[in-house]
Amino acid sequence: MQGIIKALALDEDMVRVSVTPLFHAMGLTVNMLAVVFLGASAVIQAKLDFEEFLKANEKYKATMISGAPTSHYMLMNDPGLPIIAFPPGKWPCREARPFPWRC
Repeated sequence: MQGIIKALALDEDMVRVSVTPLFHAMGLTVNMLAVVFLGASAVIQAKLDFEEFLKANEKYKATMISGAPTSHYMLMNDPGLPIIAFPPGKWPCREARPFPWRC
């Protein structure tokens, strides 16, 4: 657990919003166990709904989001959704490789 926390630079001040199911490795280890271990906050959504996802990020002042690469690509390329602004030094996290931002 401490390896994951260190690798992802997680801390007790983070607020995560996730649609990753808890039966998925990322959902369980990072979105649940690491959050509990650190005493941080997580908002776990029951299903992928981009509008609700964005509302939750704003409402809970998320410092980190999590989800499958496909969901992030869909979110980035949906012309009907607003641009997401993250606080300085905070970033979205996804499984696999680094996230390709288009600014």
